[in-house]
Amino acid sequence: AAAGHFTAIVTTNYDDLLERALAAANVKVVVQSLECNAALREQDGALRLLKIHGSYTAWRDIILSGQSYADFDRRYGFLRQQLDVLLQQNPLLFVGCSLQDPRVLQWLEDRPDMWTRQLKRWRALIQPTVWTAAKNMAWKGGMAGAVLTRGSLRPIEYQDHADLPLLWLELAKKLAPLAINELVFDLQPGENEWCVVR
Repeated sequence: AAAGHFTAIVTTNYDDLLERALAAANVKVVVQSLECNAALREQDGALRLLKIHGSYTAWRDIILSGQSYADFDRRYGFLRQQLDVLLQQNPLLFVGCSLQDPRVLQWLEDRPDMWTRQLKRWRALIQPTVWTAAKNMAWKGGMAGAVLTRGSLRPIEYQDHADLPLLWLELAKKLAPLAINELVFDLQPGENEWCVVR
């Protein structure tokens, strides 16, 4: 992010971990929680951080219940349009995502074949077992794998959470070689799933 390789980060987390990490790396950020700040223009190359389920600073508005998920598109039409543009025009890297979110699957399923062939690269940093579970998940009378493999979504597989610091370090060497001496990775994954792409 500090080297300018990312246009936006989209998170469903409510906490401020990403904001604090980006501030520590001196990355200029425009935070958008749901549709707040949605109309702000880019600020001198600032990274956009979209908190699409809301923030701990406004608990009453967060997307948490089944009803709030169901009402998401109706309540946040402008945010949905922003996400459509991001998904259509940019390469994506999924991290910490099981790829079993019905909204991701529905979004991919709704695109015409010609449209999905024009998508930029989508990659998911994921363990093989999680990728297999995502592909084998039941989806509308079939399996989600038929939807997940449309377009250019591919897994980047890793075996063990302990491999992640080295993976990020290698990525940083390629994307930000001049800043590599300043980077420190202290990843301590918990029980949440991570994703990887081939």
